[in-house]
Amino acid sequence: MPILLVLLALLAACDNVREESSEPVESRLEPSGPPPGERHPLREGFTKRPPKDTPGLPPPTAPLLTEVERAQLEDRTLAISAESRERAQADLLALVDELERSGGEPGLLDRIRLKATESAREGRVSYRTAEELFREFLFPNDEKAVEERYLGKLVVLTGAVAPHNMVDLADGFKLVEQTPYVHEPVLLATDYELSFVRCHLARRDQKLRDWQEVHLLGIVEGKLRGDLVLRRCIVL
Repeated sequence: MPILLVLLALLAACDNVREESSEPVESRLEPSGPPPGERHPLREGFTKRPPKDTPGLPPPTAPLLTEVERAQLEDRTLAISAESRERAQADLLALVDELERSGGEPGLLDRIRLKATESAREGRVSYRTAEELFREFLFPNDEKAVEERYLGKLVVLTGAVAPHNMVDLADGFKLVEQTPYVHEPVLLATDYELSFVRCHLARRDQKLRDWQEVHLLGIVEGKLRGDLVLRRCIVL
C-alpha cells in the first residue's frame, strides 16, 4: 500500500508539471497600445526594425544638441568638477520629485526640459544615444567602472521608441501603430534586436508613437534580463 501511494503521488506531480508547462509564459512587459477603435497600424508589417525612410513613420525629431556641441561634449565633461556634476544631479532630481508630487504642475515639464538640456550641453549630466549607453554596459568594458559611473545617476538619452511587440518571438510579423499611446515602459531600440533600454515613466500620461525619436531623462538602475533599465523617466 505505501508503494502504491508513492506511485500515485508521483503521477499526480507529473500531471501538474504538464499542466503548468502548457500555460503561456507571462510577459515581462505590461500590455501597451491604443484602444481597438483608435488603432491605425501601417499596412506593411515588419520582422524587425523598419527602415527610417518607411512611409508613415514619425518624422525626425530635432536634435537635442548640435553637431558642434556633441563634438565639444567630451572636453566640457572633463572640465566639470565632481561637485558641479553632483549639484546638477541634485537640482534635476528635485524637479523630478516635484513633478511626481504635483502630478503635472503647469510649466514644470518645460523647466525640467530646459534644465536637462542645459546640463547635458554643459557636460554636467551624461548625454548619450540609447545605443551608446547600452554598449557601455557590454563586454569588454569594465562592468564595475561603468556601474560606478552610471548607476543611480540621471542621464539624458536620445533614442527611437520600439513597440512592445518587438519582444514577442512568437509573432514574427510586427505591426507599427501610427496612433500615439502611452508606452510603459518605453523601450528604446539598440543595435541588438531583442535588447532594449527599458525606461519606466515617472508619469504615465505622455503619449508616443511607435518608432518616434525622443529625448528622455531617467535614472540608471542597471541590467535586467538583457535590457538596461532606467527609472523615473521623463520624455523631454
